[in-house]
This record gives sequence, structure tokens and C-alpha cells, in this order.
Amino acid sequence: MRQEGFSLLEVVIAIGLIGLVGLALFTAIAFSSRHSLNADIKSTAESIARSELEYIKTLPYDSANNPPQYTPATMASLGMGTQWTVTGSFSRLDPKHDGTTSDDGIQKISVTVLNKSVSILTVEGYKLH
Repeated sequence: MRQEGFSLLEVVIAIGLIGLVGLALFTAIAFSSRHSLNADIKSTAESIARSELEYIKTLPYDSANNPPQYTPATMASLGMGTQWTVTGSFSRLDPKHDGTTSDDGIQKISVTVLNKSVSILTVEGYKLH
């Protein structure tokens, strides 16, 4: 008498293969989700940095201080949470090569955006007198 069906070995192999496929699928979804989150963070950081750069350009030109001093916008004023912070550095440029003690009417602006104290992006621009 011949019995039909699957042997225990065939069932174990099938379950193992299904498990491997499931694990690969789960890993791919987790990677995709993490990549998407990182892209969202970078996109938000770029938007914040560009907004901050444009905001600083609208402030009155500081020709009195060396280096120039500008107050960045607060994250609350940009509608962002406390996980985001912005730092800026400003310097006079010297295209006339007469020293930075006199103001040649151009300043370099560097804006760095941090998320949870981790630097995400730095953008640079120029402020003209």
C-alpha cells in the first residue's frame, strides 16, 4: 500500500524556504523605511537651511562687527520642533585685499542644521551690502 503526501523532510525544507523569503522581505522593507526616513530628514534640513539663509539675508547688514553678528530664526518661528537646531557662522570677505578690518561689502554666511544634535546639512551663501 502506497501512501501519498509530504514527508517530514519536505515540510521542514518548505517551511525553511518560506522563512528565508519572509526574512528577506522584512529586511527589504526595513531598509526601505530607514532610507525613506533619512531622505525626509535631509529634505527637511535643506528646507530649514535655505529658509534660514534667506532670513539672514533680509536682516540689516552688519558692517560694525568683525566677524558679523546675526541672530538666527528660532525653530518655533519656523514651525519646527525642538529636535531641530540651526547654527550660523559669518565672516567678512576681502575681495579688495585690504584686510577684513574694513568692510568690502560682502560677507559669507554658513548655516548648519542639526537634528537631535547631529549635523545634517551645511549651506553657504553671501550677503551683500
